[in-house]
Amino acid sequence: MSRKWTPEYLRNGFVDEVKQQRAEQGYNTNEKPTHKWLRENGFGYFLQRVRELDTRPDEWLLEECGFEQPQKDYPCSNSETVR
Repeated sequence: MSRKWTPEYLRNGFVDEVKQQRAEQGYNTNEKPTHKWLRENGFGYFLQRVRELDTRPDEWLLEECGFEQPQKDYPCSNSETVR
């Protein structure tokens, strides 16, 4: 394991790096990134590392990192369907 991927880094430095990169790409920096986004942007080892710490990646992102759950839009705009 690289010294970079310590629990302290995962709580602080990792969050800062992810938020900076998401801001550069025009994403909401408070919204939890997807696993696909993490892998495609060089943070794939995070998914393995938090599992080694006996935590699910989504739990870590929400509870330890303070990201918010993304809000899903309805797949259509038909008011009858939405209701």
